[in-house]
Amino acid sequence: MRKLGTGLASVLSGLNMFELAVKPNKVQADAVTDKTLKEESSQRQFGDKFAIFGKIIPVNEKQAFIKSVKAVNYRRDPNNPDKALRTPPPTIKGYQVSKKDQVENYDQNSNLVIPPTDPSQDTYLIYQKSKSSLRNDSIKVNKQVKDKG
Repeated sequence: MRKLGTGLASVLSGLNMFELAVKPNKVQADAVTDKTLKEESSQRQFGDKFAIFGKIIPVNEKQAFIKSVKAVNYRRDPNNPDKALRTPPPTIKGYQVSKKDQVENYDQNSNLVIPPTDPSQDTYLIYQKSKSSLRNDSIKVNKQVKDKG
């Protein structure tokens, strides 16, 4: 009986080792971070090639980057992963999308950015300070002048 138990245990451990060698390693759920999930959603691998989309990059009237604002990738068509969809522009506190001198692929009626013919190209979307933000800035300046005077 003792020999049978020892032999059975060694066979079972051998089968477990074989199973581990044959099965691919799986990633534990806690090893995947939000950052990797976001990167995968913006640039998914299809076979051996990457379908890379451009970004919507917010700039001010002087074509300078707006600080502390992240660019947004074009949305991907779920039915055709190589096709970019119209994408809403990023919302920036104190700014609004400029109506004048805007890039031609921004649709003012729908407030969507139309992807360029080459979806890997970036779009520089012009923003201007919103009127409420300008009013608050002038109130602050007037208050500072009164405090000094």
